[in-house]
Amino acid sequence: MIYTLDGKVRYSEVSENGNITVEALVNYLQDAVMLHSEYVGDGMKSLYERREGWFLSAWQIDIEKIPMVYDEIKVHTSPYDFKGGFGSRNFWIEDCKGQRMIAANSYWIFMDLDKMCPKKVTEEASAPYLPMIPRIDMEYLPRKINVPAECVPLKEIVVTREYIDTNHHVNNCKYIVAAMRALELFDVPKRIRAEYKKAAVLGNVFCPFYSVTDGNYTVDLRDENGASYAVITIEYNIGELE
Repeated sequence: MIYTLDGKVRYSEVSENGNITVEALVNYLQDAVMLHSEYVGDGMKSLYERREGWFLSAWQIDIEKIPMVYDEIKVHTSPYDFKGGFGSRNFWIEDCKGQRMIAANSYWIFMDLDKMCPKKVTEEASAPYLPMIPRIDMEYLPRKINVPAECVPLKEIVVTREYIDTNHHVNNCKYIVAAMRALELFDVPKRIRAEYKKAAVLGNVFCPFYSVTDGNYTVDLRDENGASYAVITIEYNIGELE
């Protein structure tokens, strides 16, 4: 069960160097999973009526080749595992010749929306995606991200409406955007990881703390009491930003 979204990188989705922006790249992946759920008949409306939902727990996005303006791309996605209250899903983006450009892994928590707690994945939720394919060939890193003990504070970021999605929470992509803005990083990295810990809403404040080692940036987006909303890692090749 593979869902494919055909796309073409638009002028509005690239930065000054013609490369796709990180925000546009992550949005292609998000759009693919949302469209896949609608395609199999278990989209937002169906889930909401059952008072169930899938919440993203973690991303790992490996950029092997950066999509550029007007590139024709195919965004593929498929779940490969349901276990207990969790689901795992791959994404991969290919160019017009079938060469892989992006490989991604993601972990999802199945939630009871009334109790706002995890629940076991039901047959009704998993059946539309069967049969599943094996997971793709890529390096699989842990879901959890270690935050270095020594971190430096950055300028606070107020959550405005541009960050909010239909769940009335900060969209998953926007945590990554906020981390990169806080660091004033704009180039597409070789890898992005994100671990989501609690949802931020309109008016909340991100208090970013960061550390950097050998081109690998770790940003902990905390609340005003020090609790973490999300931890993001942005990895570049050594010397890439020089």
